[in-house]
Amino acid sequence: RWGTGYCTEACGGLWRLRLWRGVVPPAMEYQIGAKLDNQYVILEKHHGGMSTVYVVSDEFSNKRFAVKTIREDLTADAQAVSRFAEESRTWMRLGRHPHIVEAIIFREIHGQPFLFLEYVNGGDIQRLLDVEKRLFPPQLVEFGLEAASGMQYVHTVQISASQQQDA
Repeated sequence: RWGTGYCTEACGGLWRLRLWRGVVPPAMEYQIGAKLDNQYVILEKHHGGMSTVYVVSDEFSNKRFAVKTIREDLTADAQAVSRFAEESRTWMRLGRHPHIVEAIIFREIHGQPFLFLEYVNGGDIQRLLDVEKRLFPPQLVEFGLEAASGMQYVHTVQISASQQQDA
């Protein structure tokens, strides 16, 4: 049976949805200021090739997280969703490392996959270059060593037996 509802969580009631009993509404792109899962306030939104990343504030813990999800237009593509889930599993198995953003939890919210990540405050090298105009050799060496350390860890980390059984 069809009914009518309002999208109050993701879009502040601006979109009217047609809901069918037992079927999850299609994935949505959240807007800044909206709440994800009625708990995480969207502070920023960034688009990438296959995903959208939100910076959120958890109203319960008052912590910030980066939350990655597959782009709205790809949610109907089973292969893309499967790749996103596999990337999330792999990332979560890496655990903690000082030069890798930690993947904390994978959840589906209203049928849409979300990967909650450690929020790292700061910019990227491009923004630093925009401000500084150039980097000095000691800075470049430090950044290179940090990146290499993270990459070495990713390529050499061992997955525990319990993690292999989950795969």
